[in-house]
Amino acid sequence: MPSYSYIPSIESGVNYPFGSNESLSFGLTQRRFVDPNIKWETTISKNIGVDLTLLDNKLNITADVYQNDKKDMLLEERLPASAGTYHPNTNLYDTKVINAGNMVNKGIELAASFKNRSKKGDFGYTISATFTKNDNEVTSLNGTTRGYGNGAPSTVLANDIDYTTFLAEGYEAGAFFLVQHDGVIKTQEQLDAYKVIDKSAQLGDMMYKDIDGNNVIDDNDRVYSGSGQADFEAGLSLNLDYKNFDFYIQSYFSKGAEIYNGAKYYAYTQGRHLEQFYMWSPQNPDSDIPTDRQNAIHNNVRSRSDYFLEDGTYFRIRNISLGYTLKDLPAFGLNSARIYVSATNPFTFTEYTGYDPEVGGDGIFTRGIDKGNYPVARQFLLGVQLHF
Repeated sequence: MPSYSYIPSIESGVNYPFGSNESLSFGLTQRRFVDPNIKWETTISKNIGVDLTLLDNKLNITADVYQNDKKDMLLEERLPASAGTYHPNTNLYDTKVINAGNMVNKGIELAASFKNRSKKGDFGYTISATFTKNDNEVTSLNGTTRGYGNGAPSTVLANDIDYTTFLAEGYEAGAFFLVQHDGVIKTQEQLDAYKVIDKSAQLGDMMYKDIDGNNVIDDNDRVYSGSGQADFEAGLSLNLDYKNFDFYIQSYFSKGAEIYNGAKYYAYTQGRHLEQFYMWSPQNPDSDIPTDRQNAIHNNVRSRSDYFLEDGTYFRIRNISLGYTLKDLPAFGLNSARIYVSATNPFTFTEYTGYDPEVGGDGIFTRGIDKGNYPVARQFLLGVQLHF
């Protein structure tokens, strides 16, 4: 939120020509509207936690059940262009911060670890696991059923782009509401039938489902299509040591999040995606890939389509290492030396076709939006640790 969002302010930098010579004069103006009655959000947190230690400190269990209720959320209400604050190629000034709705987060967090060592003391291991599940729901928007659109999947196309995420009562914050694609027009019969909805349609164009049956594809045909929030997340790690050897592996699993492949979307708008090499044409009439119309805002490549939405489930090996320790090295003036090889993020298993399913996001509207974010780096190390 911008600073001082409750105070109308006069801003500089709006210079204008004045006088018969049209000399450039310094100008100031009020660029934004404000709500002088806005107030802080209220968050009510409740949780119950349990910590258990069993079996002579070998087994540790932590459990936490929580619920966070957020009241009077501060949201940016988008204003119509007729309000006078619209600026081309920017959404900086056409919003107003208001208190508009309630939201609840509830879930569970579990962690457990078990450690043991052999009687001889030359073999030991520790197994650790975590599990988290969070249910997020917008419970009220002060009379608005669905609104506060955001989540543009590309920053390059400026205003020639549709929003993909919204706030809607009864759904996760920042959920995807998209128009459902219905395949490519491959035959004259399909074309004749679809022209009732889109008179400009051609063979090779994408068809969309007319949910409300009014023969027009618009925002009323958007349907809930999931969100960037995972159904649950889990982690598992194993630490082993046997005599002078040590081994460690850490893994992570995320299930059920949807990802909007913005990099793929943008490549499609420019006609540069590899898949478009196999797009529909009279010579390739069975293709399910729409024809490139060399138009970044053609219906074939509208960002409101679920064509670019993918399953973001993934399993990743975050860290793995193997080492060997040489002990008692007085000839070299060392107490010990450890030789090791390690890797960070070496393997990721997913059906997501983008760079990286761990796309992050800086807020509830952008989680699950992949704008071509730089992927998590892989690292491979070979090293030596010396102890004097």
